[in-house]
Amino acid sequence: MLVAVSGGIDSVTLLHILLSLKQKQGWSLALGHINHGMRGVESDGDETFVRDLAKRYELPIHVHRIDPATWKDPGNTQAKARAIRYQVLENWLKEENYDLIATAHNADDQAETLLDRLTRGSGVDGLSGIPWINGLVVRPLLDISRQQIQRYGQRHELAWREDASNQSLKYFRNALRHGPLRDMTRLRPTSVRQMAAAAERLRETSEAMAWLLKQDLSKRLNKQNNQQFSLDVSDWNQAPIGLRLALLRAAMKQVTANGLWGFGDVHWRDLDRAALTPHRFSERRFPQGIAVLGGRNRLIISQNQPPTPEAYTHSLDIPGEVDTPLGRIQATLLDTSTGIRYESPNTAYFDASAIDLPLQVRSRCRGDRIQLPNLGQRSVARVMSDLKTPRYSRSHLPLLLSRKSRVLWIVGLRRSSHALVGAETRSILGIKFIPNDSNILEL
Repeated sequence: MLVAVSGGIDSVTLLHILLSLKQKQGWSLALGHINHGMRGVESDGDETFVRDLAKRYELPIHVHRIDPATWKDPGNTQAKARAIRYQVLENWLKEENYDLIATAHNADDQAETLLDRLTRGSGVDGLSGIPWINGLVVRPLLDISRQQIQRYGQRHELAWREDASNQSLKYFRNALRHGPLRDMTRLRPTSVRQMAAAAERLRETSEAMAWLLKQDLSKRLNKQNNQQFSLDVSDWNQAPIGLRLALLRAAMKQVTANGLWGFGDVHWRDLDRAALTPHRFSERRFPQGIAVLGGRNRLIISQNQPPTPEAYTHSLDIPGEVDTPLGRIQATLLDTSTGIRYESPNTAYFDASAIDLPLQVRSRCRGDRIQLPNLGQRSVARVMSDLKTPRYSRSHLPLLLSRKSRVLWIVGLRRSSHALVGAETRSILGIKFIPNDSNILEL
C-alpha cells in the first residue's frame, strides 16, 4: 500500500494506524510525498519531516518536487495541485506495482465537500461527496472527524507539521472550515459526523440510481454508428422528472468524450422538454459540439451536426426509381390480375389511367396541399403536424406528384383521394418506398 503523507496530522495519524495493523494484516507499506513548493522553506521542511518518518519506520519513500513556477499561471491552484498529486501517486503505483493508494481524507473533508457542492448547485451525484473507494484509492478515515484525529495524535504523542496556508481565508474550502462549518459544529457538535453520514447516504442513492439507470438505458439508448445515438422516449411523460433528467445525464455520458463538461441545468431542462414532444423538436446544438434533434418517439443525439435539409426534385419514370435523402422510391406498372397487397404504409397504389404524367418526386414546398378521402383539401404541412411527423424530417420527406403539382402521396403518411383503384381499373401504378438502413428518424 502506498500511503500519501503530507506531514500534517491527518496523514501522520493514518500512517500510525496502518503501521499498528501492518503485521497483523500482512501489509507492506511505502510513503509517497509531493513537495508542491508553494511555501518555500516550509514546503522543504515538510519533505524533510516525511523523509525522517520513512527512515524511522524503515519504509520505502517516493518524493516528487513540483517547480514553484507551476503555480504562477492563472486558475484554481488547489484543483491543479490535487490533479497533480493523484497523477504522481498513480504513476508510482504503476511503476512499483503497489495494490492501493491510501489517503487521509476525513469526515471534516467530507462535510466541507458537501457544503462546497451545495453552493455550486450540485445534484445527487455531486452531493455524494468523496467516495471511500475510488478505483485503487482508499480513504480509511472518511468517517473520523478531525477532532477525533487530533485527540488520537495527542494520545499517542505523534509529531506533525502545521500548514500555515490552511488558515488562509482566500481559499473557499478554508473559509467554509473556519466559518460556517465551525459555527454549525458549535451549535450542533455532531454536525460533521451527520453531514458525512448524509453524504454517504446520498452516495448509496446515487449508486442505486446508477444501477437502475444502466438497466433502463440499455433498452432505450441505441448506437446508430460511432457518432450517433438514438434515445427512446416513447413513455417519457410517465416517468417523474428526476428520473427523466437522470436518464438524460446518463445517456449524454455515453455519448460525450469529456463527460458532462459544459452542461448545466438549462440544457437538461431543454432536453427534457424535447423528449416530452420529440416530433416538435428541431435540431439544436449543445456543449461539446453535440447536436440533438427530434424523431418519432425518440431523440437523435449526434457528435456531428446533421446536414441542413436541401430541397430536391426528381422525375420518376414508369417503371423506374429515384433516391431521396430518406430512401428509394420505386414505380412499377401492375396488371389487375396480379392483385395488390397493402403490406405497409410504405406502399401505395393508383389507377394508372387516371394519373396525368409525368410523375415527380420532390421535397415539400410552401403551399402544398393534398385532397384526402372524406376530409377534403388539407395543407401538407398540417397533415405532417397532425401525424406528429418529426419536425426535422418534414423537409426531407418525399412527396409524389402528378402533372401540375397535384400531390398524390405524402410518402409513408397519407395517400390522396385521387386515382383510387376501383372495379373499373385496368392498370395499376404501384409505388414502393424503401427507407435507408440509416434512417434513424423512423418514419
